[in-house]
Amino acid sequence: MSKIIYLLATGMFLITLPAHAGLVSSDRKAVINNTKATAESKQVTVEFDIYPGIDGPGSNYKTYITPYLYAERDTLWLEPCIILGKNKARREARERALARIKVNPDADKIIPHKAVSHYSYTVAYRPWMQGASLGICQETEGCCKVELVSDETIATGLLPRKKVVPPKLSIPPSPQVAEVNKRWTFSREELIIDFRVARIEIASDLSDNARTLKEITDAVSTIRSNLHTRMNKIEITGYASPEGTVHQNTELGRNRSNALKNYLQKSINDLPDSLFLLNNGVENWKGLRRLVAASGMKYCDEVLRFIDDTPLIDPKTNESKNNKLKKLLGGEPYRYMLINFYPRLRNACYIAVYYDVLPDNAADLINQSVKLIEQRNYEKALNTLITVQTDKRAWNAIGVCYWLTGRTDEARPWFEKAAGEGDQQAIENLKLLTNN
Repeated sequence: MSKIIYLLATGMFLITLPAHAGLVSSDRKAVINNTKATAESKQVTVEFDIYPGIDGPGSNYKTYITPYLYAERDTLWLEPCIILGKNKARREARERALARIKVNPDADKIIPHKAVSHYSYTVAYRPWMQGASLGICQETEGCCKVELVSDETIATGLLPRKKVVPPKLSIPPSPQVAEVNKRWTFSREELIIDFRVARIEIASDLSDNARTLKEITDAVSTIRSNLHTRMNKIEITGYASPEGTVHQNTELGRNRSNALKNYLQKSINDLPDSLFLLNNGVENWKGLRRLVAASGMKYCDEVLRFIDDTPLIDPKTNESKNNKLKKLLGGEPYRYMLINFYPRLRNACYIAVYYDVLPDNAADLINQSVKLIEQRNYEKALNTLITVQTDKRAWNAIGVCYWLTGRTDEARPWFEKAAGEGDQQAIENLKLLTNN
């Protein structure tokens, strides 16, 4: 009767044979069959049956059967099992008794003579084990020497490669050139908030203010939420139509600038005062000139020359520019502009939003990780991707790394997040993961 023993102290399997097993034949090679490998969670279990052969190792010999998994560049030696001849088994039993090494009784399984002994060993899963082969090295040891009986591959393709849609290099491989103080492009060349005459309160129901205010807040929110942009400044210039005194118009324009600044700070959290550049309110001669130039009105050239060449206050007479305009050409141009242009100049502010474009360092890191995945270096790829895990472009790749390293439960949330953003690769991987 034969017996298989697993020693806790040495981590080895011992198979003892009846005394006559080494006397019948000179064939000492054990027979290995029914090989399989299974992967569950983060572990791989290798199993096979061992038949000691006709003669076994001989009464005074022992045979080491050492399995190993190997792939292209990786090899993992598993715990060996040892087949002992009768005299060798007795001698080692006495040595263990003297050394007081205890045998685990649960591993002490009695195997009938010439029956198949079952080997099972579990190791941590590694990605390279997909498609790996199993080799068996058999050696016999006698009194003075160790002889190689055989070293052969007994199974290939033990763990089928996982079907997975790998991430692609769908983003620029090099960082974008950083831009500083880039102006946000609104739907109109100049975004204007209108105010009621002589008032400084923001009126969302006036003119097109509601749509304009939403466009401003959306732009600021978009810049701040983008990983590759950073708010630089929000420039607000408050104007008044050139009808009142210079002092009145300056104060009115300044207060309107502050009103818009306060509105934005209440609408969007964490907009510091340092982000705003407020230009003191002035009369909107610039806006008036633009309207005149685009109109083709009567006396257009004369009015443009007047606007360009006349100071706000005449240094000799102390007369305002606005009063002089009223008298230009008998007041006819002024009366026309008062009806057609001035209502459009009674506004608070022109607003411009500036931001910096940051280098797309995340793109480089993601692309480096994709190349590592192609090389099956999943752990290194994952460690790199985690540094940019807030970038949605990395999510599918992170899921792929977790899946290919046996961490299915951790892969699913990343595929789900990426699929929720419309990532087609992640959608396919989520289907494959669900069907496995």
